[in-house]
Amino acid sequence: MEPIQALTAGVLCSLILQYPRPTLSAYIPDLIAILSCLLLHLRKPTTLSLSLAIAYAAWTFLPGSFASLNLPSYTTFKRNTTFIQPKNDSDECKVCWDTAHALARLPCGHHVCEGCLDLMNEHFQTACPMCRRPLFSSYDRAVFVLTKGSAACGAVNTILHLLVCVHEVRSAKYYSAMFSLGFSCMIGRHLWMYWTLIQHFGENWWRGSPATKGESAVSLRAAGLALVTGIVLLCSTLCTSRAIFS
Repeated sequence: MEPIQALTAGVLCSLILQYPRPTLSAYIPDLIAILSCLLLHLRKPTTLSLSLAIAYAAWTFLPGSFASLNLPSYTTFKRNTTFIQPKNDSDECKVCWDTAHALARLPCGHHVCEGCLDLMNEHFQTACPMCRRPLFSSYDRAVFVLTKGSAACGAVNTILHLLVCVHEVRSAKYYSAMFSLGFSCMIGRHLWMYWTLIQHFGENWWRGSPATKGESAVSLRAAGLALVTGIVLLCSTLCTSRAIFS
């Protein structure tokens, strides 16, 4: 069995780690993915089948699901939120440290001023800035799909470039191999950021993680840009691998 075929089979077999599924219908995407990989494997290059297997496995193993996207809209959340007036210096917004404006008492017990709460909605930061508890929905499905999709594309790009690097080393093309390895490390650094978010925030890793007022590590715009960049790089990588592995 060729290395790419063995790697594809290994990635698909890794899906067994997710079994048993909660419902019978949950097995359908697995069957579709496996059949699609088998059909693509009949075409050249076989990296197409490997790419689909990696992307599907990455999407499956990454935390988060559509079932968890059942939060109220921002308008409903704000209407049901209690606002309090600061009484002393300890009553401050935990994002901008403001003590002059009314504070929203979040369900988790933390306080955020109304201005920062509005900015969180504008920048798609739908979780508490301190404990990451989900608060409201603000294009959650779009952010979820784009962020998870960009991570899956990153995983495919990283592994394909590592395969290209190994092939170029065997062919004594060391300069090209260094370029492929550097590109793989660059994408791997981006994936490491996602892994850090997963370690800290679990299933809510894909939500906005603001450091200061108005800033976000993950947002709709950033997630969309990351996905488009990943797709463009993936197309370039597949063209390169097609010339090498055909």
